Amino acid sequence: MSKLMSLALLAVLLGSVGFLMWAMQFSGVLDVMGHLQPVISRLPFVGYTLAEEHLTPEELHKRELERIQEAIAEKEKVLANKELELAERETALRTNNELLEQRRRQIREIEVKLAEEERMENDRDRRFNRLVDIYTAMPPESAAKQLEMQEDDMVVELLGRMKPDVVSVILSRMTTERSAALTLKMGKPESVTN
Repeated sequence: MSKLMSLALLAVLLGSVGFLMWAMQFSGVLDVMGHLQPVISRLPFVGYTLAEEHLTPEELHKRELERIQEAIAEKEKVLANKELELAERETALRTNNELLEQRRRQIREIEVKLAEEERMENDRDRRFNRLVDIYTAMPPESAAKQLEMQEDDMVVELLGRMKPDVVSVILSRMTTERSAALTLKMGKPESVTN
């Protein structure tokens, strides 16, 4: 006999036994389920469903409600955790936004301050360039007399912006000590402006 025929014969036999058991249960001749329940109830899942079949509709309804309530409670717990996590993220986001806004204000303040410093530096440069033009246009003796009375740092910056041939003529008209002191300061790297 082939394997396929053996399986077919087994299927027919099991089907016949199943039909016979159903017929006896349905007709009330024998309580097949009552006799088979202890054996079947030990099988996973099958025993669970068969055991429930003997429950009253009220008990089944109560069990179903309990399952639904457990599922709802679990979903509520998950939802509460998500809400807590969301609240923490919102707090962190709010804190980060406040820090970002504070940094933006600081940047704006720095930009305003830098713009003001740049404006002041431009004004200072314009004033110095004007003074350079004035002293360059003056006769060297007059320019030398005027510059000898000024502070060293200002004179060094003015001379640093003038053409070398004009500077040499003005320095030659000053006293030797003053000329030497200014020349020494003009030679230092931190004094050079241009």
